[in-house]
Amino acid sequence: MASAKPKLLDTADGLQKATNSALLLAQARGSTLPDATRTLALSLNQFGAGAEQADRYIDVLAAGAKFGASEINDTAAAIKNGGLAAAQAGIGFETLNAAIQVLASREIKEGEAGTALRNIILSLEKGTDKTLKPSVVGLSKALENLAGKNLSTAQAVKLFGVENINAASILTGNRGKIDELTKSLTGTQTAHEQAAVRVNNLNGDLMVITSAFEGLIIKVGQSGSGPLRSGIQAISEGINTLSDNFNAVASVALYTLIPVLSTKLTAGLRENISGWAANEAAVRKNALQQAETAKQTIAAAQAGDLLSIAKLKCWLSLRVRFRAI
Repeated sequence: MASAKPKLLDTADGLQKATNSALLLAQARGSTLPDATRTLALSLNQFGAGAEQADRYIDVLAAGAKFGASEINDTAAAIKNGGLAAAQAGIGFETLNAAIQVLASREIKEGEAGTALRNIILSLEKGTDKTLKPSVVGLSKALENLAGKNLSTAQAVKLFGVENINAASILTGNRGKIDELTKSLTGTQTAHEQAAVRVNNLNGDLMVITSAFEGLIIKVGQSGSGPLRSGIQAISEGINTLSDNFNAVASVALYTLIPVLSTKLTAGLRENISGWAANEAAVRKNALQQAETAKQTIAAAQAGDLLSIAKLKCWLSLRVRFRAI
């Protein structure tokens, strides 16, 4: 709520009151709290009203949706475009909402309705005829006086513009309905009554406790002193100091880590070199053993061959002698 209407930050009570009113509006019409908050803040802003008027505004909005043809979100869009012009012309919030509902009954809604109202009000205000100025005689009387002039279509188009002629005609022809709705929207408790019916269940209780927590947060945030505030301030100062000196902290961390990393890398490299040397020695030893085994195998084979040759020679010698005999 405070972000939508910053002036409410002036007092914790005002902010809490407006927030509670927005919650009531959401409960009354079954809308979301963000939508209700935006609608209420927009209405208060357009008319320059304070938080003390919040309950009045939500009751008017809820009653307008109840008795008229424009739902609250549509009404908010119309107020956005036409609310400021109405406020400057001295047209009350109730009367503006009544005019929006009359236009909505003829399918001129949302921003289109607000734009038409703004243009009609400005057209009446910029003329020289004071009897047609809402700021002088009120909107209802200005429309009554306008109807009494029996303007031709060409004259009405010249006064309001072709894009606003339909809306001007609807308002002029239904000025009695505007008066009737204005009375219905004045002094009403519609939002409170509807909210009481809708929240009479568990979901409503949860919304109420949510509002209570929001009120507690507002009170805590607005407290002038105390250990909680001191603690928060100390944490904030610490974070700000760290942020302001981030480069120095990063440099210290970097120069601290470099020696550690270097030591780790050197130790790792030393371990790898020792491992490689040991592995190389083992490979060399294994190769020497294999070479020695090969030599022994060759020597054994040669010895065997010499023995075989000797045996063969002996056998041939014996055979020669045997034949000689």
